[in-house]
Amino acid sequence: MRDLPSPRLCKAIFLANYKPDLGYYNVFRNVAGRVPGYPEWITDFTSITLRDYDNRCSLTIKFNSFGYSQDSSDLKNEESRLADMLRILPADLSIQGFQRLGYRRQYLVPADMSFEALVTVLNLKLFSTNEKLTQIVPKKIEDLLYRIDCRDDLYRYHIHLGPLKRPEAPRYIQIESEDHFRPDSRDDQVRQIMASYPDVSTLIDVDIYRAADNIPISDGSSFVAAARPMVHDLATRLNEYLFSTEVK
Repeated sequence: MRDLPSPRLCKAIFLANYKPDLGYYNVFRNVAGRVPGYPEWITDFTSITLRDYDNRCSLTIKFNSFGYSQDSSDLKNEESRLADMLRILPADLSIQGFQRLGYRRQYLVPADMSFEALVTVLNLKLFSTNEKLTQIVPKKIEDLLYRIDCRDDLYRYHIHLGPLKRPEAPRYIQIESEDHFRPDSRDDQVRQIMASYPDVSTLIDVDIYRAADNIPISDGSSFVAAARPMVHDLATRLNEYLFSTEVK
């Protein structure tokens, strides 16, 4: 097996949805103040966003959801922030149950080939080459996006795969500049991140989630503990499938 480029983690997102409650408005700012590690914040009548510019992450609390976002690959930081959030927020906001729990990661895999060659590889690996179909579709495939919504016994998934040129990456991996970078340096930092993207890469975007009328509050932490390695494993296996064998 030839050496494979490793998927580069660019962004991680967690979101918990729940039924709104009027009591939320009396407590949400005080509850936010009990979550450690966010020196900056911004609030309005219905929500508050906690910000940590040094670690490029934020926590947003709304009347019907709370979520975490991180524009970096620091897994230890992400793990500790998610643990604090799930330890404090459900109980202190008096949430009775979740309606949806979702965890998502976005990766870029650098390509050692041209964009056109990458399109050819992904087309061969991901799409049907049935002769009847190839007679219908014009022969030259210039770009593509592979998306599936699927499920197993416990979870549901949104999976996106596609080739990217560097200028296209910000359309798919949306950097949260206002929440994750200091105002006096954010433009330069965002430009540096975009400049660090590969000239040509494969986007691997995996979102795993549970949806039900009343998911127990205690399931929040166990969901995260299961979802984080599952998303990593999916990204790794997809990368191996796409690029471990040369396509002729």
